[in-house]
Amino acid sequence: MTRPHAEVAERKIERLDVRATPKQKQRLVEAAALNQQSVTEYVLRHAVAAAERDLESHKVMRLSDEASQAFVNALLSLRTPNERLQQAAARHREAL
Repeated sequence: MTRPHAEVAERKIERLDVRATPKQKQRLVEAAALNQQSVTEYVLRHAVAAAERDLESHKVMRLSDEASQAFVNALLSLRTPNERLQQAAARHREAL
């Protein structure tokens, strides 16, 4: 016998407590009702989606055309590390 989807999903054991004004809560209640969700489901879905967007936006570096070209030029003109840098890298490898 297969298990219902809710049992297969990861167990929700963590709690979040949120304080809201009466007006904020009423807006959440109305929006959740429009989406046929509980307030908890609605808030959690939107909070996780916002967190994912924030986390993703910090992974990506956006550069202007000028900055992008400067970055590419810097990569293409890499020089051989000097002796001090090579020694520092060797010390770092030994420390690991």
